[in-house]
Amino acid sequence: YPQSNEGLMQEIIARGGCIVSEYAPDAAPKKYTFVQRDRLQSALSRGVLVVAAETDSGTMNTVKSAIQQERRMAAYSLKLVDMTLNRYVADRGAMEIAEREDLRSFFSDVREESGIRQMTLFDGV
Repeated sequence: YPQSNEGLMQEIIARGGCIVSEYAPDAAPKKYTFVQRDRLQSALSRGVLVVAAETDSGTMNTVKSAIQQERRMAAYSLKLVDMTLNRYVADRGAMEIAEREDLRSFFSDVREESGIRQMTLFDGV
């Protein structure tokens, strides 16, 4: 969803990626399914970066899940983006991204912490 992403989905699959969902491929999107999708996104992520969002946006679902899942979080600095969700995340101790080096540091931190390695679904088969 949206339908315009059909080509992107096909490209991801063609390149060996996968599409993860709790629903059948033909299930119509409903508002509540986006909350579940956001939970999956944070669960499959090493860290969550809030670029610019308000607390009443869908991104709040991802942030709440990331907090519960104890994911690393960062938010663009309030000096750059004065948005309520950025403030919410910053108030909870998230790393503040004010310049390019901060972003590099955040990416480096989440790579080192995770211990996750990329693998195919059928490694060793």
